[in-house]
Order: sequence, then structure tokens, then C-alpha cells
Amino acid sequence: NLISGFYLIRTQKIKKDDIIKIRGITGKVIQINLLETKIETNNNEVIFIPNHNIAKYELVKVKN
Repeated sequence: NLISGFYLIRTQKIKKDDIIKIRGITGKVIQINLLETKIETNNNEVIFIPNHNIAKYELVKVKN
């Protein structure tokens, strides 16, 4: 997770306020830290995604 967090922050693959879809979950990125990325869905649910999952699975950037 830590290495994936450095990667996400360094490369800015995603950033705050991007709309992303990963493994069937779509939401707005509200925070990225070294261990996890927090997104808010259209249903106002807040989901914490471990950064290694963002690096491992296909990520679709819906809107930035």
C-alpha cells in the first residue's frame, strides 16, 4: 500500500475531485493518502480503497 501510495501521489494518475470507476464502484475522489484513496459515491457513501487495489485493478477516469 505504501509504495502504491507514493506512486499515485507522484504520478498524479488520479487526483482530488476526479470521478473514477474501479471494480464496479464509481465515485468522486475526495482524498488520497499513502495507504488509501477515499471516494464518495452518488449515494453519498464514503468508500476507502487501498492504494494497492488502485494500482492492481483497471481504473477508469470518468471525469476530471
